[in-house]
Amino acid sequence: MDLENIVSVFCKLSGALSSERSSFIDIVTYSYYYISNRLIKEDDEYTDEEISELEYATACVAFYSYNTVVYSRESRYLSDNGKYISGSENDLRIKSAELMMNLALKNVRHLLIDDDFLFVNV
Repeated sequence: MDLENIVSVFCKLSGALSSERSSFIDIVTYSYYYISNRLIKEDDEYTDEEISELEYATACVAFYSYNTVVYSRESRYLSDNGKYISGSENDLRIKSAELMMNLALKNVRHLLIDDDFLFVNV
């Protein structure tokens, strides 16, 4: 997998500019290692199509993580009968990013080690 390809896909998904790299590169790099440590074959044993699918899935993992970090900061907390409820106008965006990530991971499931952690929500 090529980290620059993943960054490019991430930028398309998130709308971030590559010039804003410092605000997201840690999340993208973490996602890269998260997926690459679960590969069932050596990098050079994957086809170009499989590599593209893995890069897309990695970008989706980064996109979900990025949205979770960025938009969870904007949560509102309301008290209802002594209970605290978290709410955000961006909950739909986070849920959509999660759905996209889960679908992408499901698509590459046969290319990765299933350690009962990665595919819990898929």
